[in-house]
Order: sequence, then structure tokens, then C-alpha cells
Amino acid sequence: MEEPMDIAVSVWRFKNDPEFRERTKALAGVAVSFHKQQALYLLELCQGSDPSDFYEEIQTFQPSSYVIAELVALAKRSQAKDAGRVGAAGRHTENRAIKQDVFAWLDANPPKPRGKSAAATAIAGKVAPVVFTTALKWVNEWEKLHSTGTP
Repeated sequence: MEEPMDIAVSVWRFKNDPEFRERTKALAGVAVSFHKQQALYLLELCQGSDPSDFYEEIQTFQPSSYVIAELVALAKRSQAKDAGRVGAAGRHTENRAIKQDVFAWLDANPPKPRGKSAAATAIAGKVAPVVFTTALKWVNEWEKLHSTGTP
């Protein structure tokens, strides 16, 4: 354990010695990177393992408090991302169904060559409750899928 005088000297050097400050920052960066790598390893282990395996790994690994803090931050970000994906999937369900209806309509009424704009006009507001630009985008997407032979 460092003595109070050693800490004071280190603080003084950090403030007044640019070379010492740069070396200290570089070492801190390495430590942060190392902690993040360990936390990512534990997060992957936590997601893909039996809880008893995870517990055994923690017992042998004995992560530092910095690694645990990073692991908690990673888990929170991962949980927020997952919640966002679930919410987005729910919000877009109706839109995806409308798009499939439009694709079915296009299968039954394929646009004439150079007639994408006319098809989009027919779709917009009549076949589906979408604006012209969305309908045109879907017609272009349908045409690309249709030209590659994708059903």
C-alpha cells in the first residue's frame, strides 16, 4: 500500500511532468482495455453457459471490481439494445404486413417496363395506406427481388 507522501509525489508528478502524465495515461488506457476484454469474456460466458459453469469460472477467475463494473455496464447496454429490438419489431409488424400485401398486389399486377412511378401512384393511398415515396421504394425493392428470382 502506498504511503500518503508517495501518493502526493505521484499527484505532483502527474500535474507537472508531461512525460510522466503521458505514461500514466497510456498505462490507464491499457488497464481499461484489459478490464473491458475480461468483462466481454465474462458476458459471453454468462450468456452461453450453464450458471454453475459461470459460477466456477468466477471462482477461479476472481475478477476485480473494475471488471465487475464494466460487466454490469455491458450487461445494461445489451439489455437496452434487446429491449429496443423487441420494441422496434412490435412497432413495425403492421408495416411489414402491409408491405407483404403490396408485394402480393405487385405479383398480381406487375408494373410495365418504365412504369414504376405509375405502380407507386396506384399503390399510394389506394392499395396501401402509404405515401408515394414509400410505395416507389417498395416497387423498386419488389423489382429487385423479382429480377433475382427470389419469390
